[in-house]
Amino acid sequence: MNFFTRISLSIPAIVLVALVAPGCVLHTKVGANPVDGSDTDGSSSSDPGETETGAGETETGASETETSAGETETGGPAPTDSATTGFSPSACEAPDPAAQASVTIDFGDWPIDVDTYPEEKHISAGDCAVQSVADGGGTIDIALRCSEGELVDMPIALRVTGPADFIVEVVVGDAVELAAFWKGDGIDIVGGSWFTLRGANKSLLLAGLDLDVADRPQANLAPLTIEVDDNICEPLCEPDCANPNADLVERLGLVFTHEGGPSFELLDENRGQLLAGGERYDIVVGQAEIWTCINCGPRYRWIVRQADQE
Repeated sequence: MNFFTRISLSIPAIVLVALVAPGCVLHTKVGANPVDGSDTDGSSSSDPGETETGAGETETGASETETSAGETETGGPAPTDSATTGFSPSACEAPDPAAQASVTIDFGDWPIDVDTYPEEKHISAGDCAVQSVADGGGTIDIALRCSEGELVDMPIALRVTGPADFIVEVVVGDAVELAAFWKGDGIDIVGGSWFTLRGANKSLLLAGLDLDVADRPQANLAPLTIEVDDNICEPLCEPDCANPNADLVERLGLVFTHEGGPSFELLDENRGQLLAGGERYDIVVGQAEIWTCINCGPRYRWIVRQADQE
């Protein structure tokens, strides 16, 4: 093949790329595998614009300027179909404005972990005494004095925000066990934290997370476990698809499972309760989203409390 032949063959490829690279595509789930029926080379045979006969290459020789099977009359992407995307739009519940959650931890003079970037602090299973509790109006402030290893009687403060009726069953003087983690901000890195607080009988009293990994405290969250479900809501453009710089954001679900078997799922910005093992767990998922853009990713904010049986 000579130089001129290579040039002539590259032009259709350039035109094809220009035709199939819209600014914001809603057909493909972030990180999804090819849908059922995909070819072995990774291309999907379920794409409305790439049928076996080809929308613009029918046996009758239809013009390529006609509207393709994968586009609406206005030229935008066709409505997505859960049968081809793997999503479940009917299960994509609307956000509940009252389902807000956030977590902050002040480790005070607790030492920074060695050789970590960004800076990190953690306590694995500290023996703590509750110094004060301020609980009301949706904000819970708990001041602790904790000891672990050579660190003795060190102050650590927890703040949890949530719905106004999210009340913690902790009082001054209680002996509790704390596992907690804090990470600072770094270059292209957003910090965060998580914690679990257990009573004298080791029962889970309160837990929360504000981080980019939903199940980071998994080993400390017993009897509960968490799993991310990214097959519910279809990604949407932010601010809108007309913006060539629009990002895709997908609302996620979190599946909470009790070691005794019961489980239930909460979608981003929703609240629910799990009854299991003779306990009632009040759970708020304030955020469970994944963003597709430069230096973006997932973000999770959830809080859990053990509540009295009603």
